[in-house]
Amino acid sequence: MPADPLYARQVKAVLGRVTAPLLGAGILSLFWMILRARGMVGGLFSEEVEVALVVALWAVLFVLVSAVGLMSTRKQNQL
Repeated sequence: MPADPLYARQVKAVLGRVTAPLLGAGILSLFWMILRARGMVGGLFSEEVEVALVVALWAVLFVLVSAVGLMSTRKQNQL
């Protein structure tokens, strides 16, 4: 990543805008899993597809939250 402070701020802003709705989707996926386990809702897809979608969502969330954390721990003079 270039040392340009404006670039770093733009990356942090984009990561924040992308991460926030995906975190909401992650919370919804938890509720979905609870409702599916209790048999309160039916499945939209097969179980394999639902599991693959949830795993993909949480993998992306892990990477994004890690990137936001990494960007937030940089020294102020590097921004």
